[in-house]
Amino acid sequence: MRSFKNDYKKGNKAIDLFTKRILKDQTWKFSDKDHKEDYDIKTETGTTFEVKGSYQDDGNLCIEEWYDMGERKPGWIKTSKADYIVFVSCVSKTIIIYPRAKFRDWYRYNYRYIQRQYGLQINEPTKGLYGDEWYSAFRRIPMAEISVMPLIIKL
Repeated sequence: MRSFKNDYKKGNKAIDLFTKRILKDQTWKFSDKDHKEDYDIKTETGTTFEVKGSYQDDGNLCIEEWYDMGERKPGWIKTSKADYIVFVSCVSKTIIIYPRAKFRDWYRYNYRYIQRQYGLQINEPTKGLYGDEWYSAFRRIPMAEISVMPLIIKL
């Protein structure tokens, strides 16, 4: 069963894989996992990353439009201020990196088409970290539809 706590753990596993295999292996330095709404990781050089553990090796990306529909809090596609959006599969150890500004521009420019082609999927309500009810909504979009070129790393 899907839950906020399980999603949170999955996200942390993705962050761990990304930081251990990409940031450290390439001698990048990072300050710490900075769990703010606007980004997840900030390196010592100031580069920021939003890391998503939702990639399932099927060629589709989960784009969170609503972080919490009940509270009407927008998802990361609208709120992230990271320099890069990183999608991670911990199963295949695939990491997909997009420049956030170009990715968001593509999403905004094509939003009407995206709405028609890819329905908004609403998750069942679950309990948040502090016992509050929470439910998000997302669209699954094939990478082939996205005109922004990603960097794809298979570890």
